[in-house]
Amino acid sequence: LAPRLKEWEQFLAEEALSNQELEFETVCAVFTAIFMGYIVFHDFSE
Repeated sequence: LAPRLKEWEQFLAEEALSNQELEFETVCAVFTAIFMGYIVFHDFSE
């Protein structure tokens, strides 16, 4: 899961750099995705 998130973060970072006006939305989307992924992963591991 971790390597996958790393790739996704890098991809989104590059997208944000090429599209500055969408940076805020991208950051929000990244944090939401990571937060949701953490919750799902946490629920699965219990």
